[in-house]
Amino acid sequence: MADSSVTFQKNVQEFERQKLTYYTEKTNSIATDEKTENLFIHLSLREIIMNISKTFVGILDDILTLKPASFREYLDIVSKEDRLIYVGIIVIFIAFCLYLIDITN
Repeated sequence: MADSSVTFQKNVQEFERQKLTYYTEKTNSIATDEKTENLFIHLSLREIIMNISKTFVGILDDILTLKPASFREYLDIVSKEDRLIYVGIIVIFIAFCLYLIDITN
């Protein structure tokens, strides 16, 4: 009787371990899918423009509320989250516009 009880316990533990492994892998795959969906590359042009707008509003808001005193604090504000990507896009856009202005004169 004790032998069957121990065997049953082992079977239950193994079943629970398999179940836990299955749900852990499933959750990890869902999390990985969500991360890849939110990548910059997978955004539409409309979403990129909206994110640029939100980024610059957020930067201005942080600068006005935090009142940074050093250059390092400004860099921390600009490089927070995904802001650096959108700041780079704007810098490239401004550089392109200045180039067009320069070659037309």
